[in-house]
Amino acid sequence: MEGAYLLTGVSDLWYSGTEVQNINRKRRNRAVIKLGSNRRKLYKIIVTHVAVLFVAGLGLMHFIPAHAVRINNMYQFTDTNYAVPTSNVAWVSPDGDDAPGNGTESVPYKTFKFALSKLSSGGTVVAKSGIYREPHFSIDKTNITLQAAPHAEVWLKGSDVVSGSVWTKEGNLWKTKGRYTNFCHVCTVNSNPAEEGTAAFPEQVFINDKPLKQVASKAEVSAGKFYAEDQTPTTRTFNSDTGKYDYHPGVEDDITYYVGSDPTAGVTEISQRSRAFTAAGAGFNMKGINIAQYAPVQAWGFTDTSGVSQAFVVSKNAVIQDSIFAQSSAIGLHTGEADNLVVKNTKFLDNGANGAGANRTHKATYIGNTFSGSNAAGFKVNKCGAFCTISEIKVTHTKDFTFRNNIIDRSESGFEESDPNNMIKVSPIGFWCDEGCIDAKIVGNFFTNNGTAIFHEVSGPAIIASNIIEGSGTGIRISGSNDVKIYNNTISRTNRPIDLFEDSREGGCNAYAADNVTCTTWEPWSKSQGLSWNLTGLEMYNNILSSRAYVPNDGSRFYSFPVRSDGDKNNGTAATKIYTNEMFKGFDYNVYYRSSLANEPTVFTWDLDGGNTIDIQFARIADIKNDTRVRSSIEGRGEHSFDELGSRENNPYFIKEAVHNADYKKSNYTLKAGSPAINSGKPLPSDVALAIDPSGTTVKAGVAVNRGALVNTLMDATGTTPVDKTALRAAIAAAQNEPLYIRRDETVARALVKAQEINSSQSATEQDVTLATTTLNNAVSAAKKKESDAQAAAETAVAKAEHDKTRTAIDAAKVLVDKVQDQAKKKSFQDRLDAIVIPAPVDKTALRAAIAAAQNEPLYIRRDETVARALVKAQEINSSQSATEQDVTLATTTLNNAVSAAKKKESDAQAAAETAVAKAEHDKTRTAIDAAKVLVDKVQDQAKKKALQDRLNAITIVTPPAPAPVTKRQIIQPEGGILTVSVSGSQCSNIAQIALGAISPKHQGSDLRERVAFTVDCAHSVPVSGYSVQVQLQLSRLYSDASKLRVVKENNGTASDITNKVNFSTSANGLHTVVTYQLTDGGFGDSDGIANGEIVDPVGVYLVPASPTPPSTQPGGTSARSSVQSANNKVSGRQLANTGDSVMFYIFGAVALLGGGIVGGYYLMKRRTR
Repeated sequence: MEGAYLLTGVSDLWYSGTEVQNINRKRRNRAVIKLGSNRRKLYKIIVTHVAVLFVAGLGLMHFIPAHAVRINNMYQFTDTNYAVPTSNVAWVSPDGDDAPGNGTESVPYKTFKFALSKLSSGGTVVAKSGIYREPHFSIDKTNITLQAAPHAEVWLKGSDVVSGSVWTKEGNLWKTKGRYTNFCHVCTVNSNPAEEGTAAFPEQVFINDKPLKQVASKAEVSAGKFYAEDQTPTTRTFNSDTGKYDYHPGVEDDITYYVGSDPTAGVTEISQRSRAFTAAGAGFNMKGINIAQYAPVQAWGFTDTSGVSQAFVVSKNAVIQDSIFAQSSAIGLHTGEADNLVVKNTKFLDNGANGAGANRTHKATYIGNTFSGSNAAGFKVNKCGAFCTISEIKVTHTKDFTFRNNIIDRSESGFEESDPNNMIKVSPIGFWCDEGCIDAKIVGNFFTNNGTAIFHEVSGPAIIASNIIEGSGTGIRISGSNDVKIYNNTISRTNRPIDLFEDSREGGCNAYAADNVTCTTWEPWSKSQGLSWNLTGLEMYNNILSSRAYVPNDGSRFYSFPVRSDGDKNNGTAATKIYTNEMFKGFDYNVYYRSSLANEPTVFTWDLDGGNTIDIQFARIADIKNDTRVRSSIEGRGEHSFDELGSRENNPYFIKEAVHNADYKKSNYTLKAGSPAINSGKPLPSDVALAIDPSGTTVKAGVAVNRGALVNTLMDATGTTPVDKTALRAAIAAAQNEPLYIRRDETVARALVKAQEINSSQSATEQDVTLATTTLNNAVSAAKKKESDAQAAAETAVAKAEHDKTRTAIDAAKVLVDKVQDQAKKKSFQDRLDAIVIPAPVDKTALRAAIAAAQNEPLYIRRDETVARALVKAQEINSSQSATEQDVTLATTTLNNAVSAAKKKESDAQAAAETAVAKAEHDKTRTAIDAAKVLVDKVQDQAKKKALQDRLNAITIVTPPAPAPVTKRQIIQPEGGILTVSVSGSQCSNIAQIALGAISPKHQGSDLRERVAFTVDCAHSVPVSGYSVQVQLQLSRLYSDASKLRVVKENNGTASDITNKVNFSTSANGLHTVVTYQLTDGGFGDSDGIANGEIVDPVGVYLVPASPTPPSTQPGGTSARSSVQSANNKVSGRQLANTGDSVMFYIFGAVALLGGGIVGGYYLMKRRTR
């Protein structure tokens, strides 16, 4: 194991782990020898203690983490703790042995290649700490995993250590000569390798992992530099027949390396290999393996090497995580046709050309990775035309590529990329999609100090959203690509925030003949996908372009503006013209924050058809919408955008925007409280919302959102105290240890990805971590409950199938069993289903006959509720394979009985209707007809019902004569006697009702003597309203002084004295007082007060107690006294004064007494004579 080295003098001596143990053992032995031979007792004690300490030391060494001593001096590896499989596993260690029978943890193999040969598909190589230097190996078996042992620091290196003994001093230089690899110096993308200088040379030299800079001659060598002298270099010649270069490898002879720094002052390594491995088997998985110092060339055509990258993956469904790809002379990692690739939490550092590349790698995802230091070799990135290929990551010919939550950090490059004067420097692009990226998603990434952060060139639709770009040259550059959506990006202190450019290529043609019409070089992928290579359909919403990094007059000098658009007329037969009006589908709700109009007089440029690249320079966004030269069909046109001026210190949007262009990672782009950008953005379409936040928990479609970045891996880069992620990591580890079916649950998988993103994110807040932890734990719990519920449902269904023993029940159970994910449990369920024997079917002949008979009944029978229910049940039983004989019998009987009952119900209805119709025909009255109609309507047989109705319709109603009105009615009074009510009138003359009525016993001191309540119908049989009636009340006796009578109407407890509206008289026989008055329907005396053809009259007659005060004349007509006096005159001598007693009463009494005396005397005298 190449691990820690011990510093002795000026030399760094490297030892394996075993060698370290041997040195310690020798030192202990020397200590023991120094003991005196005559002190054996003490010797035994010391030996015993030493032995104990020795054994304990060995034990402790076993438990000391493998990374206790750092192996690589440049890069911090990711400490991991992956579970180690119990089978199909091979262990490796740099000090292992590729001998048969090895491969265990205690006796590991030495090389990955040999270990792989001992595994079957699905196997795992577990690597112990150390540096592995071995030739290129291939991985062709499926589902192979390469992983670091728990806490191990594992490096695959393309270099070999060149020890101090092989170096000789030559003046101020050191040199070594030997059979070092002969690398190609002309294997570049550039057709003229000389233009690339030493960047084209793959040789690399490192001292203590720090690279030395390669120079082109021995004379240029000085401290920190080296020169490789190859007397027989590889050459190339152009083959006119093939149109390509033929390479002529140089002779593998001695190569001389000259270095300007002392190679013996540390560990010196020289790159000798081009590639670590090629992974082709599907399902390849690499975890915690770091790769560095390989020397691939830049061109694929050179056959005497292993290609352009130090690792090459063509495996579908591959996963690479927690690794480092560093110090490649060309590309760190390249993938081709590696569909569904996932690369996460991996670092791409200081690679000579590109950090990573992907070609035809569909549905791939790069998430939570770090890119930095690409183009360390210094390839041309300016004025290189078709040979420009350098970027941190470049993707080509690919569908559905996702680049999410990555950090592209070039803050240590030494160049201030936001200064346009540095455009000619060696600044690679950050993320580059070229030649046919379709439906790419570039979201949530953090770019700092990039030459161009995002470049989407001659490609298809893409979503570029929620990225943060700071301190860069160009933020987002779109060239010749259709239907790109630029949403919610934050671009700060960048010279060209958004740059829109129409490439003159069109329809997948890369090169044209001199006529600019004929295509000479097609790009097959783009052509096959029908890409236009035209910048059209662009959407630009909710972005914040803040504090542009301007230099004086950079608009005229460098075409630098917040938004710049440059159109063109394309080559080819179509010669399509694409200018700014053709580019946009819509743009609005953006924020343009500038320092001042003096510094930045233009916010947006507009290119019209013509010779100029800039035709309109808008000073204010509001000017765009009203300019007639701007196409009105473009949505928004900045109507709801913010266009403000101010300083960085007083930025109204962010919590903190750093002051200087080069203040990298010193801003907090979270919106401050009260920021006008909060919830003021355009609602997101669903595809953009889902691209930004696949979980849908933070960002949702169709609702107002913030402007600027919504979710980002480094929203706050100010270096605040890190959030505790212990619980989150525990949740991730627990989820990863769940059975495969739990991990593959869609919600769990999504929550796990999100949790890993948050775990990798340096900007995650405590709230983010808590939410991710809770969401993941809840998702796992839900998935486990889902499985538990599925097993419970399957158990119930299988038990039912075992009971019913029918094909239907078995098939239904099979559906639920198939939903069970636990394979052992599923098999158990299936075995139980397979064991069920289905019995012979039950005879259903009678049931089917009953169903057929019911279905042939008239519709009204079938629609009978009981029949319909019984028929449905019978049909269910008929269809059921699990119906028992008892079920069939019951269903048959129930249906037959229901039909019989319905038929009887109809028969009874017809009989009742027949009787009623016959009665109506006899009575010929409306009442009889209406009663019959009710029964006829209950008949369901339509023909019978019609016949009965026709008979009713034929009846002529005979109107009976109206009864004579009742004009007089009597009622016995509570104190005896009879009160008689008589009425007369032309219309109102029928006394309909009579009763005593509820009248108060007292009225203003008067006593109630008589009472009555009666109702008079007007016109009797045909009611009329508004008429009057003459009423006579013949009281039960004669009152001698009518002036003491009071006539009072009482209604609802309210008394009304109507004495002044009545006349008193005496009946013809002289025995009764008569009260006469008039009532009007709805008027006087009608208690209901409504002219409704009915007069209601509750009335009471009260007697005033005797009083010495003479009676007063009644106002309003004939006085009561005069009426009584008149009566007295008529009965002179027959009524005692003021007593109310008749004289005739006394005469009759006297006569009776006299007669009795005579008769009594007669009988007495007769008795005495006897």
